[in-house]
Amino acid sequence: MEALRGAFLHSSVVFLRMALIDTGREAQLARIISDAERQGLGILLYTPGPVGVPQLGPIHLLLERPGEGWEIGLDLGDADLALLVAYTLKQNRNQELVLIARLDGDTERAQALAYLKSVAELARIPEAKLLTETPNDEPPELAPSITVFVLRLPANVSDLRERATRAASPCLFALDSGRESALA
Repeated sequence: MEALRGAFLHSSVVFLRMALIDTGREAQLARIISDAERQGLGILLYTPGPVGVPQLGPIHLLLERPGEGWEIGLDLGDADLALLVAYTLKQNRNQELVLIARLDGDTERAQALAYLKSVAELARIPEAKLLTETPNDEPPELAPSITVFVLRLPANVSDLRERATRAASPCLFALDSGRESALA
């Protein structure tokens, strides 16, 4: 990563792959994620889904409650790269994009939907479906073709693997480099 930073044209994103089963490489993967973050690089961590997942389902982007609450600001915090990748997948695959606010309970549902609506409008994402989800909700009727998560540090690889297993679809975890802006 350090050698690539010195190149004239260099990548600002590191692409990684994580298996759904424990391969004994968690410490190595966590170290690479930490090193990339320290170098100011974004990260896209891909996890394949279970066999037989439909490829024609919608693209799900799960957004958790921002630190300042369900209020839209000048940027999306650490969700810019995740939103940009999800939108690019939507465009390239001509599939529906579902923005999902992950809630702890039902009390913030209206605020979260207003937040998602603002995100879709400000990021100029046409025809995005907006949903909220609590831990007790049933899985969606149509399995997603891919689920995009915001990767937050410190990254616990076993927790990421558990989230990918619960999603029951291929997953992409995205960590901002700090230079992305989905609202620009």
